[in-house]
Amino acid sequence: MNKSVLALIVVAAAGAACGGNSPTAPSTPTSSGSTENFTGSLPLQGSSFYSFTVATAETVSISLASLTAGGTGPATTFVVRLGLGVPLGTDCSVNNSVDTAAGLTTQLTASVNPDIYCVKISDIGNLAGPMNFTIRIGHNLASSSSNPTSATDTFASFLAVGGTSAHTFPVSKSGTLIVTLTSVTPSSMVGVGIGIPASSTCILSISSNETAGSTPPITIPVDAGTYCVEVYDAGALHLPGVAFSMTIAHP
Repeated sequence: MNKSVLALIVVAAAGAACGGNSPTAPSTPTSSGSTENFTGSLPLQGSSFYSFTVATAETVSISLASLTAGGTGPATTFVVRLGLGVPLGTDCSVNNSVDTAAGLTTQLTASVNPDIYCVKISDIGNLAGPMNFTIRIGHNLASSSSNPTSATDTFASFLAVGGTSAHTFPVSKSGTLIVTLTSVTPSSMVGVGIGIPASSTCILSISSNETAGSTPPITIPVDAGTYCVEVYDAGALHLPGVAFSMTIAHP
């Protein structure tokens, strides 16, 4: 395959590693373009990759949306290698890559012609054990004009012992999400995270343990898209649980 087909406009660059295939979630339509999630497990000192087909000339946006030690609960801040390239036998031949922690903004961008491409994630020696990951692959994404002004949502619910509670919302343009836990009754520490929705769960990109009125609030830069906040039991709750409320300021 002629690698000149892949004209990469790269946010950052580094080296490459070895790999194997992992499953992916179905494509998710957005207000402009579409996204698909590559979800799998990254072994210690290992790698994993996913091949995808581009039918027409487009812009591909890649981001490591989540890296966690388990399926739910706290997000990690480990740095791994995220690469974009073309399939080569049973591996992904990476043309460009970036060493990055999880985030909700584009980390690699490519202008591509119709062909088969691949995205690859690799441990560069930072992991403490196997990790679960979700990589977001965007096709021709752009900010929507349906809600061009900033907004603040209120999310209030009940969190049971050992449970989670999540809220999903759209973001019309790039900017910063600001999540403030305003009340917890009875007073207790809970886990609060921000991520992307998948099926009935929220896949976390960033999280921390919070009490009502904690400062500073949780913030994270985001691109236009659909996001979620999750409140979860951080191990401090007593039966039956707590009522909580929060504000979510977003672009």
